Amino acid sequence: MTKASSMKPDSPRILTISGGSSSIKFALYQVGEPLERRLYGKVDRIGLSGTNLTINDPTGNQQDNRSFAAADHRSAAKFLIDWLEEQNGFASVRAVGHRVVHGMQHTAPELVTQELLDELHRLRLYDPDHPPREIELIEALRQRDPKLPQVACFDTAFHRTMPRVARLLPIPRRFDAKGVQRYGFHGLSYAYLMEEVARVAGAKAAQGRVILAHLGNGASLAAVPLVSWIVGALEGAIVVGGLSAIGVGLYSLGIPKESILWYEIALKTGRFVLIAHGSMDDTTRAKGILNRTKPERFEHHQSTYQLCESN
Repeated sequence: MTKASSMKPDSPRILTISGGSSSIKFALYQVGEPLERRLYGKVDRIGLSGTNLTINDPTGNQQDNRSFAAADHRSAAKFLIDWLEEQNGFASVRAVGHRVVHGMQHTAPELVTQELLDELHRLRLYDPDHPPREIELIEALRQRDPKLPQVACFDTAFHRTMPRVARLLPIPRRFDAKGVQRYGFHGLSYAYLMEEVARVAGAKAAQGRVILAHLGNGASLAAVPLVSWIVGALEGAIVVGGLSAIGVGLYSLGIPKESILWYEIALKTGRFVLIAHGSMDDTTRAKGILNRTKPERFEHHQSTYQLCESN
């Protein structure tokens, strides 16, 4: 084990933290233009045996690895803060930025206040894995330094500009009214990728049709701004064809208009439409499975099967 070199407390720094279900990733940046990353690392296996703190110091290529016991993120954060204090690093922190997975209707980073913290507590039901751990990290830092500014950066904020039709799920509307909709995730990663696309390939490329991939333990894809272009075309078709946005999407799959109208009525009256799409073998297997549910209506259109069941 090698110990990372100590840091001068008079150099203002920003601490960034991303809390996962059983880990914490962090980085310490020196304030300037541009920001300079001074160290980064992670705490993994939180709540398990063999919790480990790994520190990487890019300036000196030195590492520090320490094993300790941490039953939860709060105790892991305490160990991390203690380590930073040993290195004179925590005294130099002027602000902390947190990755917060679920921000519901929030569209931009926000300073953590008691009101925002109370709201995050209410959002735990939407994502039991991440918000409770993120709250523990925020509260641990508030306990150590109540006056230290902390900023919540929401993963979902990147996707809040999606039109309503892109956020809707094919379920009864009463669930949408309660907040059950498509929010999108990994938004901070996508925002960074878009900045890099603009930096490397130019602003014109970044404004074109870009496919982004976030790969890791949790993986996702995003079409930017292709989704907006497609949705715009759908919304235009609503006026022309007299169909809803969902109807236009179904029509693009080759489903006849008379069937679409029946499906729209089913959705509006609290029933479900389930679509199975794939190869002939895939749809044959899907047909066997779906038939066992005794659907109210079952139809085959080209290579697509639809099922509408009573709720």
